[in-house]
This record gives sequence, C-alpha cells and structure tokens, in this order.
Amino acid sequence: MKRVNSPPEPGPVILALRRERRLTLDALAVAAGVSKAMLSQVEQGKANPTVATLWKIAGGLKVPVTRLLGAEIPTAKLSVRRSGELAQLPTGDGRCRITLLSPAAHVDRCELYRLAFAPGGSLASAPHVPGTEEVVTVLQGRLRCQSAGESSLLGPGDTAHYPADVRHSLTQEGKTPTEAVLTVVFSGRG
Repeated sequence: MKRVNSPPEPGPVILALRRERRLTLDALAVAAGVSKAMLSQVEQGKANPTVATLWKIAGGLKVPVTRLLGAEIPTAKLSVRRSGELAQLPTGDGRCRITLLSPAAHVDRCELYRLAFAPGGSLASAPHVPGTEEVVTVLQGRLRCQSAGESSLLGPGDTAHYPADVRHSLTQEGKTPTEAVLTVVFSGRG
C-alpha cells in the first residue's frame, strides 16, 4: 500500500507571518475576507481550511499560497519532489483531494494540480483575480465543468479551457472515481 504523507499544517505559518507583519486577527481577517473565528481556528490547527480559504489568507498576507504550505523555492536546476512529499489538501466536502504539483517558483504565473474526486465530489471556486484562466484535463472518469454560465461534461482525455475570474466548478459524475490535471494560469499577476 502506498504511503501518503500528512497534509501540511498552515496554521503555524499563518500565525508567524501575521505576527511578523504585526497584524491582529481582526486586521488579517478583514484583509483576507475570512471570519476572525475561522482564521483563529486555522492558526490553532482546529480547522482544516479549504483551498479557497488558504487562497484568501495568502492574499491577505500578500504571499503565495504555497508559502502557507511550507513550500520552498528550489535553488537547483533540476528539482524533484517525490510523491510522498507533495502537499495534499482535501476540499470542504472531503470528496476531492488536491495535490499541488507545480514548484513554488511558478506561483506568480501558473499552478499545476492533480485532482482526485470520489463519486459526487466537487470543487467549487469563487472568482480568482481578473484575467485568471484554468485548463482541466480528465485522465479517468467523468467531470462536469461549469464556468461563465456554461457547462460541459468531460470524459477521459477531454480538456476544457475556461475563465476562472468568475464563479466556476468541477463536479465528479458517475460511480467511479475521477482523476484530472488542473492548470491555473494567472494574467497580469506578480
């Protein structure tokens, strides 16, 4: 059986960055657009934040989201992270596992994720920064992609490209698990 590492604990990193910047819980909660209670629970390790929540907190701290996950920018020309070293984050519904594949040095341009959906799993996202786009490719299973009022069902080998600066979602359909690769491309960021 393949051993999977524990998810990173962003709470201590968030707390350290908040204190370093001399921000109160209230100030960071307002800057990030999350509740003070949620921020406090995340810092104390009492809540497992969604990717969207981490994204908001990182924005409030003005750091790449990977910084909250303890990712360091590699200095070698060839950088390898073994599968057991990759950060894995569950979604709010617990039926989608997100694995960050891209190196921290790329977060200002694009992010690459492997998505694993259990039956009925969903990944719904609030709008990202203006100009952001996503490209998803289904490796196995079926995935419904919704963005900008449009919807399409994707099967193995299908790829969808869509705006991500509006509400958008990926929802697993069918009785078998679905795997996909997601690329988030930022325009005018950095």
